[in-house]
Amino acid sequence: MLSKTIESIANSILNISSNYLARQVFAILPFIIFMAFFFVAQKNPDVFELDKELVSYLNKFINLAFLSLIPFTLGMLGSSVKILLSDSTNTLDNIKISISSGIMAIFSWIGIKSGILLSIIAPHLEKQNINVAVTPPDDPRSFYTLAIIAVLVGMFSSNFYIFMLNKVEQATSTRRSRAYRR
Repeated sequence: MLSKTIESIANSILNISSNYLARQVFAILPFIIFMAFFFVAQKNPDVFELDKELVSYLNKFINLAFLSLIPFTLGMLGSSVKILLSDSTNTLDNIKISISSGIMAIFSWIGIKSGILLSIIAPHLEKQNINVAVTPPDDPRSFYTLAIIAVLVGMFSSNFYIFMLNKVEQATSTRRSRAYRR
């Protein structure tokens, strides 16, 4: 009995010391990486010269990141409106739903702007004798259309997420009640 107690105390001390060591290693690791880059830069200053193509892609990425803030904000706005209109008890618990709805609005915005959504839908519309040109909208008025779509996607996706959460809660409560009856 005493040996098991001593063994558990020793294991807990070893566990604490290993966690402490891991934390120290991860605290020092960024410094070591920074120093390695610093020494490489000192010995070979041309190693960090960026290619024109990479600069172009970084520029496009930054532009896309800032452009994505618009549909993200509009999708979260639509989601927040839907959550406030629903019978949700605590709106602060639904922040994850609003964020995921904003991300869905980003995907829909990019899908429409890039023309991918239209190229996926076009073959199905041609079967019904509807001719659709597969070009993304570049009209200045298309911004308002895309803004409305982002808000509607935010509303729809939050509605879908709330529906799925309610179904999961109902299924788990049904299983719990059956388990208590036995």
